[in-house]
Amino acid sequence: MLQDLFEIYVKERQVINNLATRTIECYRLAFRRYQLALKDKAEELPTEGSLKVYVVAMRESELAPTTCNISIRAFNAFLSWLQENHQIPARLRIKQLKEEKRSIKSYSDEEINRILSYKPRDFYGWRLYAIICTLIDTGARIDEVLGLRRDRVDFDNLLLTIKGKGDKERIVPFSPELLKTLYRYDRKNTHSNVWFFTTTTGSRLTYQNFAKEWHRFCKAVRIEYRSFHKLRHNFGLNFIRQGGDISELRRLMGHSSITTTQLYINLQTEDLKRAHAKTSILSRLK
Repeated sequence: MLQDLFEIYVKERQVINNLATRTIECYRLAFRRYQLALKDKAEELPTEGSLKVYVVAMRESELAPTTCNISIRAFNAFLSWLQENHQIPARLRIKQLKEEKRSIKSYSDEEINRILSYKPRDFYGWRLYAIICTLIDTGARIDEVLGLRRDRVDFDNLLLTIKGKGDKERIVPFSPELLKTLYRYDRKNTHSNVWFFTTTTGSRLTYQNFAKEWHRFCKAVRIEYRSFHKLRHNFGLNFIRQGGDISELRRLMGHSSITTTQLYINLQTEDLKRAHAKTSILSRLK
């Protein structure tokens, strides 16, 4: 019974809300974890007791609180749908676990310089380099960049119109330096009039394909391989360090909550060391 309801829920989210494939996969993973936790009772409608079993099972499997919370948020969305469709009498909610506050990690200036010193030689190299530079310069999400349409790139006014989470469009400015890179790539892109970043057959470049290219790129420029989402962190941290306003950063990055944006205000260890070096009494007086 619950499996059938979940499939209807997922279908509605795909058709009506046009959710990304990765988001749907996240929902399915959360539901599989629920099934594993409840075992023979997994087909019964959720109760407060079964939800507690679900959370305990995730923690006992040694999943980190952050990982658990991803599944909790996904399952909570399903619970809301069940209540809205009169499948459960009252709205159930799983309380998220307390997470350890961690500073946002990003690439160092030296690593960014290594990335920017890359010399593309062909269409594939220019496509990869243009995507990376766009991530660095705009702070956009990778899915937003890969989904960029050619008619949404305004070379004259240095603006990108990108579609973010929930199909919400926002306009993001870019620098004259990025303009040069995008223009050179665009001259080589004769494969599609629809997508800006495209395959040689004219289709949209997938997340999986770019992830493989990014892994090889990190080796080529001799930097530690990390998620390219770290480039988005670089944008946010640099914006704040250079005196940018947090409300402006929220709009640029497309955050639905200011709480997410506030993470970039927390000073990193490097910032504290630089500030201490400038203000140290001993350094000044001895």
